[in-house]
Amino acid sequence: QFLKALELKKKLTMLNLQKVHAEIVLGSLVITSQGNYFISIGLGKIMLESTKYFAISVLSPIGQLLLNKTVGESIIFNQRKISIQEIY
Repeated sequence: QFLKALELKKKLTMLNLQKVHAEIVLGSLVITSQGNYFISIGLGKIMLESTKYFAISVLSPIGQLLLNKTVGESIIFNQRKISIQEIY
């Protein structure tokens, strides 16, 4: 478990969080109609200043659907339409 934690930490430190993305890529913060997603590693729910974010991997089912999408596009996940509102 310790080695896995070190590997996850290494992946997080490699993300460029200063870059603004036109499309969803690894490191993007995505605001949608159904929630907020940080495309990084699969950590689950994170609360930050009373706002809920989900840290998800690009390999997760929803991560795969969101990858390379742009503002204004939508995906269907669990029979729900999710609209992409903002990407950071």
